Formats: sequence, C-alpha cells, structure tokens
Amino acid sequence: MHLSIIRSLLITSSVICFSFGLLLISAGAVMFQNSLTARNLPTDWNQILATEALLAIKLGSICLLVVTFGFYGTVKRSLQMIFTYRLLLALLIVIQIVVTCLLLVGTRSDFRFQALERLWESFERSIDRSRAFGVVDQRIERLQRSYGCCGIDSYRDWGLVLPGSCYEEGSRNIVVTGCLQVLERYLKGSGKALGWLLMSLTVFEFFTLLFAKCYSNGIQSQLMTFVSKWSKPPRGKHEEFQLCLLRCQY
Repeated sequence: MHLSIIRSLLITSSVICFSFGLLLISAGAVMFQNSLTARNLPTDWNQILATEALLAIKLGSICLLVVTFGFYGTVKRSLQMIFTYRLLLALLIVIQIVVTCLLLVGTRSDFRFQALERLWESFERSIDRSRAFGVVDQRIERLQRSYGCCGIDSYRDWGLVLPGSCYEEGSRNIVVTGCLQVLERYLKGSGKALGWLLMSLTVFEFFTLLFAKCYSNGIQSQLMTFVSKWSKPPRGKHEEFQLCLLRCQY
C-alpha cells in the first residue's frame, strides 16, 4: 500500500479516536451530574456513578492528549513522534481493556445490589419520616424529579398524599414507575454502556496502532533506501540529501 494512503488512514482513524474521546468525556459528565442528585443520601449508589463518571472523564482526556500528539506527529511526518504515539496507544489499549472487563463484570457484582438495598432502606426511612411529620425530604424530591419516578416500588408507597415530584411536569398525571426499578436499570445500564463505549474506542485505537506501525515502518524503509543510495552523495546532491533527512525527522 502506498505510504500516502497509510498516512491518510492514520489521520482518519486518529480523528475517529478523538471523537470517541470527546464522547467519553461527555458521557462521564452526564453520569457525574446524575450522581449529584443523591449525593446526600446514605448510600453508595451515587459513589458508584461518580467513580465511573470520573473514570470516563479521565480516560477520555488521556485519549484526547495521546491522539492529538499522534495527529501532530503524523502531519509533521515525525518518525520519533510516531514511535512514541505507538507506545502510548499500546499502553492505553491495555488499560482500557482492563477497565472494560471490570465494568462489564462489575454490573453483575454484589456490590451494586448492596448499594441498591441501602438506597431502598434510605428511601423507606425518608418516606416514613415524611408521613410522620408531613414534610417531604428534599433529597427524595430531587431524586424523584430527576429520574421521573415515584416511591420505592410505585406511587402507592406514599399513601394518600403524594409529593409534587410524583406528578408529571405541567400536569396532574401521576408517575407510576417506582424509583428502585428505574435506578437499578440505570445503574446496570450505565456500567454496560460505558464498557461498550470503551470497547469501541479500543477497537479503533487498535487499528490506529496498526496504521501507525505501517506508516513508521514505511518511513524507515524509505529512509534506509535513500541513505544506502546516497551514502556518498555526489556533488550537487548534498542539499537534496539534507532535505530528505530533515523531512524524515530521523
């Protein structure tokens, strides 16, 4: 394959990886914002979401830095920068594979179910206090309004008097879905979605690594051919020889 084609493929795959990095950061930011709705509840549920969100933001940021570095090296045709790009990509791929496995396996872990149980207990205590004193816990209000749910299993958990967050916004229609079901689905789905997003990014990074290897090998091959041909450049060819060495950045 012609070296210019490999270079174009390398640039294209780097741009795709850059887009995935931005997507990863955006997903992490949304997850972190959602985790703040339950930050004051005595449960580990929001901590799981916050940890996964920060992990996504950090990995996405590292990906952006690595890809930007490689893109610049490819555009400048710098052999040393492309070698470094290959090394960083390989290291990033290994880290992402480990994190992806932990995320996909972790969605079925007992730790998540225990966090949901503690959330259920906290929710139940808050409902009992609201019934006893007639004042709805604002943390529960914020949680129900953010996730479009009402009660633990359904709106019937509140009894005859429902808080304002149990009604659809702008209407008097009751939200019938329980919060435990919504939050359990969200907690499992967020880990899986983040894991598959990382897996997709890893695939594109693997192809980028292959293109970078082919491109650097092609530059090396051309350079060695030129050096062997012009090991003793004739008169008038010194400037051409120096120009090639400068272009190859060897």
